[in-house]
Amino acid sequence: MAAQLESAGYAVALAENSDEALRIVGEGGVDLIVTDVKMRSDLEGVDFVRELRGSSGTPAQAIPVIVVSGTYRLSAENRWRLGLSGGTPLIQAFIEKPVRRGVLLAAVEKHLGRRAAPITVVPDVCLPRERR
Repeated sequence: MAAQLESAGYAVALAENSDEALRIVGEGGVDLIVTDVKMRSDLEGVDFVRELRGSSGTPAQAIPVIVVSGTYRLSAENRWRLGLSGGTPLIQAFIEKPVRRGVLLAAVEKHLGRRAAPITVVPDVCLPRERR
């Protein structure tokens, strides 16, 4: 995913785990997060997003999040877990793997517009930076 975003002109910050991603987000300059449901850390992507959104009073609450997965399906329970069944959604887009470049870029552009923007990727989490 990072290569797909970089080839489209976005700068990408990669995070090896959820703690690193939260640190990067906390430093500012992140306008979008792309994360996989299955992460290489103690948190799953959904739990990472919940923790991110739980940072009350921080800019992290307003950062759009795109979740990708090859195994996670949007069942009624999972839609509820992601806040997609009413109320304020935890994520702005869900993309099934294999992630096609056009689908990823369309989702990113929908939430960033054409403005310069950072993106973060936690192993499979992208934080696109600026468009060149």
